[in-house]
Amino acid sequence: MSRLAEKVIRENESLLRDISEKMWLNPELSYHETYAHDLLTSTLEKFGFAVKKQYILPTAFRAEFGNGKDGPTVAIICEYDALPEMGHACGHNLIAEIGLAAGIVVKAAMENDSSIIGKVVVLGTPAEEGGGGKIKLIENGAFSDIDAALMAHPQMNNILYPLILDLARVTVTYKMKEELDPWENVNANDAAVACYNNVAIIRRGFNPRWRVSGVIKRSTWEETELNFSYRAPTLRELLTIKKKLKKCFDAAAKATGCICEYSFLEDARNAYRGMIANKRMAEVFARHAEAKGIEFQDGNPRICESAVSTDMGNVSHVVPAIQPEYCIGAQAPHVNHTPGFAVFAGSSEAQEPSLKIAASMAETVLDLMTDSELMMKVKVEFETNPNRTHAGHIRQAGE
Repeated sequence: MSRLAEKVIRENESLLRDISEKMWLNPELSYHETYAHDLLTSTLEKFGFAVKKQYILPTAFRAEFGNGKDGPTVAIICEYDALPEMGHACGHNLIAEIGLAAGIVVKAAMENDSSIIGKVVVLGTPAEEGGGGKIKLIENGAFSDIDAALMAHPQMNNILYPLILDLARVTVTYKMKEELDPWENVNANDAAVACYNNVAIIRRGFNPRWRVSGVIKRSTWEETELNFSYRAPTLRELLTIKKKLKKCFDAAAKATGCICEYSFLEDARNAYRGMIANKRMAEVFARHAEAKGIEFQDGNPRICESAVSTDMGNVSHVVPAIQPEYCIGAQAPHVNHTPGFAVFAGSSEAQEPSLKIAASMAETVLDLMTDSELMMKVKVEFETNPNRTHAGHIRQAGE
């Protein structure tokens, strides 16, 4: 199967690079990815996929190929939205290229071998950059018939289990009591400074995998507003951080005599959930990637974990999923979400590792479709994970 994957990708290498380059040259923001949507769907149609354009969302799509036999349905995820002013500084043009390449490899393998049963879905998911496109797709049943989902993300290092955190936000407001004179008393400015310093102090004792960041958004003597985001690997840990933050907010109010109001924006329907990487699936992917010379650096003490949040984390709570990261040659200070990383995402040097990852992903999908015992183990691991926030019926392969 490895030879077939390499052959199909080699035959379509120039096309794949051209599509990636076109998206890179035409960056589009969340929910406005009409060019990428049309480019990818028309290409998938040419390769013989049954394509549903504007699937649930105006710039989402679903491209399917199956042989009509009962078997697993595996989704390969494409992202293609860009960032304001920086274009594809997160490399989503490469994510879309990988998804397209992996999809056509799996289709070719199924056409070449009638014993492979099931369905491959190339799922176009818009608005990862803060828009929560996958969350809306989940809510509308896009993953209800999916047995497993996978994608890969360009980064600075090859990481099989990247740190992808639960994300929540809170807005804090301090108001002076009306009868006080701001010239003669502590005021809302003082409360905001005290609050910010309280949070900065307690952060030093946090678990190294927890993240809190904040900003004073507006400030007058009479009223101030702060915005904080906080992240942790699990929802349970996120709630622990929430309790600690409340104490910081209340202490600043008590010290200054100001009225304190806070609003935690952590609705599970809208928040980005931490990634639950399926180890069984990740191990299969790693075996294929390592055979192509890709060395994963998990546990390397010289590498600082990136600690990001993404709506792919939400997907991992409803179906078994993985999102490994891979190196495209970028180095500090050109990290994700910088103009320098955008340059690397559009470079010719990014193509070889991206296509190796695409082949590895395709081979992983084919393993899931042909090895019923593997699929069963993947599902058992998923069902028994205590950190899932979407409990419910688990689809059986072919159901």
